[in-house]
Amino acid sequence: MGLIARTIEEGGVPTLTIGSCRDMMAAVKLPRAVFVDFPLGRQCGRPGEQDLQIRILKDALKTLVEAQVPGEIVDLPYQWPDSFDWESYQRDVQAMIQEEGGAVQQWKP
Repeated sequence: MGLIARTIEEGGVPTLTIGSCRDMMAAVKLPRAVFVDFPLGRQCGRPGEQDLQIRILKDALKTLVEAQVPGEIVDLPYQWPDSFDWESYQRDVQAMIQEEGGAVQQWKP
């Protein structure tokens, strides 16, 4: 379990992670987690998709309340509407940075 989550949990506060990298989530051994098969950085969907974001957050909070098995990762049923790969991810990040007025960096896997 991650150090911060362990410390918070030991203090009596339950924690939950919403993630989109299942292998990493399993390796870290989080107390409770939900997996959303979306691109990195988009665990709750695209900006402005308020209805989807609310549904994902409600499902995550339901898992926080109902989780029975420590370390369990619950797969949420949402599907990203487009195919996603590294090149698409890079284009999306660059477009977002440019829209926000930042400098675009060259990212390499």
